[in-house]
Amino acid sequence: MKAVCTFLLALVSSAALAQPGPYPGYFQLPVNQETKKVEYTAVVPVDDAPREELFSRAEDWLTQLGLTHKVTRRVSNPEAGTLVTHVRSGNSSNNKAFRLAIQVKDGQYQYVIDQITHTQSDYARAGKYSVGTVTTNIEAYGLRRQRRNLIKTIDQIDSWILTTIGGLNSMMVSSEKPTNLI
Repeated sequence: MKAVCTFLLALVSSAALAQPGPYPGYFQLPVNQETKKVEYTAVVPVDDAPREELFSRAEDWLTQLGLTHKVTRRVSNPEAGTLVTHVRSGNSSNNKAFRLAIQVKDGQYQYVIDQITHTQSDYARAGKYSVGTVTTNIEAYGLRRQRRNLIKTIDQIDSWILTTIGGLNSMMVSSEKPTNLI
């Protein structure tokens, strides 16, 4: 009996010392198992498209994306076929952002979306002074209790990223150049 009580006490104390894992709602996001970070990535084949053409399509798409989002180019290397940008949507007190890397090769391209953040107002509580805005990495949301507002925020960020990926894929796979008729 004494051994059973000791075993149960050890089991309870080890569970109390364990670091909490992500909540179930967080697992809807694609998590890189090596880095444990949220990462959207894919290699997409494009039939008979040379690297230069794919790079041009990616640059055109980033220009179009810049009309509705704040796009900051960090790396643009046509020789290596690499584009790295930072994309942000929203205003200064409530926005979502991520890093987008595009690597093009003959007949395929790869995108990687990572470093996803959410910035929101830090509202004053109980008459205390508010510090302004708080920026949180998406991975931190996985360690919080999944309340309705947090799940809604995660869903909005996921939907925004998937819409962005859909726009990239449609532009890269399309062989026709968009025309602006007036």
